[in-house]
Amino acid sequence: MFEWKDIRRLFREALIGGFNWDSLASMLQFHCDLRLDLITSKSEGFERNVDDVIADAVCNGWLEKLAQGALAENKTFGGLKATVPHILAGVESKGRDYYHAAPDDHARRHYLQVVIKKSDIELRRNPYVDLAVQAAQAKPVTETPNATAHPLSQD
Repeated sequence: MFEWKDIRRLFREALIGGFNWDSLASMLQFHCDLRLDLITSKSEGFERNVDDVIADAVCNGWLEKLAQGALAENKTFGGLKATVPHILAGVESKGRDYYHAAPDDHARRHYLQVVIKKSDIELRRNPYVDLAVQAAQAKPVTETPNATAHPLSQD
C-alpha cells in the first residue's frame, strides 16, 4: 500500500487522463452527489479543476467516494486501475487519516481558495444578491413634495 502523499500525483494524472470536464461532472453527480461547477470553475482549465476536486475531496472527507466513482465510470483506464485500489486499501486500513494525515500549508491554502471560489460562484448565482446590489446603488429620494399644500397656493 502506498501512502497518500506518494499516490496523490498518480491519482491526479489518472483523473486528468481518464476524464474531461463533462465526464468528470457526470461522474461526480452520479457517484458523489456533487456538482463540479460548485467545486471549481471551468474557466480555470481542466488540470486545475482536477486539483480543486481532489482538494475538496480530501478536506471534506469524500476521497474514497471520488476514487470509487472514478473507477466505476472508467473501469478500463489503466491509471485508475493502478491507483484506486491503493487509495481504498489505505482508507480501509487507516480510515480518513490515510489522506488527512498532516496537510501542508499549500494544501490548506488551496482548499481555502476553493472555498472562497465556491462562495463567490454561489453569490453570483443568487438573484437576491443582484436585487440587494441594485437597491444599494439606487439614488435616495432627497425631497418629498409637501402633501398638505394646495397645488394653487403660493407658499
